[in-house]
Amino acid sequence: MTTLKFLILSILLLVIISNVCTSLSLASANDTFLSDLHVYKEVHPTFPGGNEKLKEFIEENLRWPVGESGFTGTVLTSFIVEEDGHITNIQIEQSECQLCNVESLRLIDSMPDWQPGRIAGEPARMLLFLPLKFEIK
Repeated sequence: MTTLKFLILSILLLVIISNVCTSLSLASANDTFLSDLHVYKEVHPTFPGGNEKLKEFIEENLRWPVGESGFTGTVLTSFIVEEDGHITNIQIEQSECQLCNVESLRLIDSMPDWQPGRIAGEPARMLLFLPLKFEIK
């Protein structure tokens, strides 16, 4: 009987010690994670002159696709503004009009360099999404 009590107490003691060690290990891991955590102020890329100038640029340079009629919708585009402000990786994310896609790619490719985004005060590559609305009658 004494051996059984000793065995049960030993197992109970091992379980308690194991739980304490695990808790200490997790606390240490969390402290390490939080000590490496940095919060940066992020500034998004901007079109030269701001959103009003972007709207003007689109209105002045968008060419309505010839041969497409009765389409009303939005082409969702994405692109990367590089650290020096030029645009790369232009993509069509969502659309229902192939001719509108071609025009959207052309329009974005013809844009001037943007003011690059910044993270912690340093220029940074950033992905932007730009919806372009088409209404072809």
